[in-house]
Amino acid sequence: MKLIFRILFFSLGILFLVVLLLVILVLFLISLVSWVFTGRKPNSVMVITTYNEWRKKMNVWSKFSQNNDSIIIDAEIKNIESHKKELPNFKNKDY
Repeated sequence: MKLIFRILFFSLGILFLVVLLLVILVLFLISLVSWVFTGRKPNSVMVITTYNEWRKKMNVWSKFSQNNDSIIIDAEIKNIESHKKELPNFKNKDY
């Protein structure tokens, strides 16, 4: 009985994937045909192009940050001269 359910669910999963791929293929073909007749690129092409441009921009920044990490100084140590440990005089405003 378990074997029958496994075969049934496996075949339903394969059927679902095949139908999903067919729907994607049909939508892709429709977008290509509309591209030929209207001259406008499909949205999927625009999304892929935009993503590739964004990825190229990110690569430029990553190369910049990798090459110049040794130049950045996070903190500097400075000697502080001793000073009075008093609050400033707010009446005279000498601070």
